[in-house]
Amino acid sequence: MFDTTKLQNCLKNILGWKNHYDENEIPALNAGLNESESGEFYQDYHPALRLDLISTSLPENRELNEYLNEKIKVGITQLGNQIFTEKKITEFSKELLANGTIINGHGWANDVILNESRFVGLKIKTNSDIGFKAIINRLGFQFTQVQNDLKIYIYHSTKVDPVKTITLNSTQGMQWAWINDSIDLSFENDDMSEGHWIVGYYQDDISGQALQYKKLNWRTGFCGSCNGGIDLHRWNAIKKYVSVQPIYVPSASLDTDRKMFDLESSFSVYDNNFGINLNISAKCDLTSFLCDNKMLLKNALGLKVTHLILRDIKFSQQINHIEENLKHLIIRDLEGDKDTNYVNIVTQLSRAVKAVNIDTDNLSKTCLPCTKKNRVKYGVA
Repeated sequence: MFDTTKLQNCLKNILGWKNHYDENEIPALNAGLNESESGEFYQDYHPALRLDLISTSLPENRELNEYLNEKIKVGITQLGNQIFTEKKITEFSKELLANGTIINGHGWANDVILNESRFVGLKIKTNSDIGFKAIINRLGFQFTQVQNDLKIYIYHSTKVDPVKTITLNSTQGMQWAWINDSIDLSFENDDMSEGHWIVGYYQDDISGQALQYKKLNWRTGFCGSCNGGIDLHRWNAIKKYVSVQPIYVPSASLDTDRKMFDLESSFSVYDNNFGINLNISAKCDLTSFLCDNKMLLKNALGLKVTHLILRDIKFSQQINHIEENLKHLIIRDLEGDKDTNYVNIVTQLSRAVKAVNIDTDNLSKTCLPCTKKNRVKYGVA
């Protein structure tokens, strides 16, 4: 798995485009297209990537800058999928590790929780392995009464201010009310590479009382024989990657401005959920890993964009009879040439993807395990 937008942003300038030699014929490109972090350019990958030839192949009213930007974005996305698929085949990585709603039940009407002006919530610690991402997909709350604009606070133990606040508005008491606002618990920022996430609310803010769910012990899990063991199996799958612990903070230890409290002043409990539930996913996201090693993708991206553009030229209806010979040469390069033993672009691209070999030993047992067969070396073949 990777984040398409983030990957496009970090790879878009590892190669650039040269302006045409005659800017009276083809005006200078937008500055962003000229930028090349590697000092290399797409035109170096094939002589048919001349801007005048590309421009000639475009339909009327198709703008050259917009077309080139589109091909770079499409190329990055397709390359990411190709690399991910290749490495997945060789057991390089996994995608979805665990997913589910922790509590598939509800607290009973008599199991109310006394309001004591505390902050109550869940303390969450995720696996910090490279490529690992935990996401809260939905947050659930069960109160005796309807809640209007109840603020839910998301803290991180390394930050003074809340990382985020979200609002709960419910239409009926006694039942689960869900907030469909995802919370990314990743460690992409260096200053948040350790510590705990805290998700919860202040009891003084709620109407009525929260309901306690008594069938879950947060230390031992669910009853092994209850519900056919499904709840326990799901719980064990999640806690393998994400630690979730209910806590409360006494009113005397809270900051009046509701900044992050001292975690040492909090108390952990194992038999109370404070009316909170969550649906959480544990997955592998290799976006940051690929971005950190982006120069190793340069050759593959150059060939991918080359393939996309040559294919467009091959099928273009704008090519006149003078340029038909060029089209035949492009077809040869796309399909290969037995007489000259020319290796086609697709095969070159496939080899370039396989050549993106990154040493994953000891990086992450979760998302980047060692390959079982040949040991992977760091670098480009």
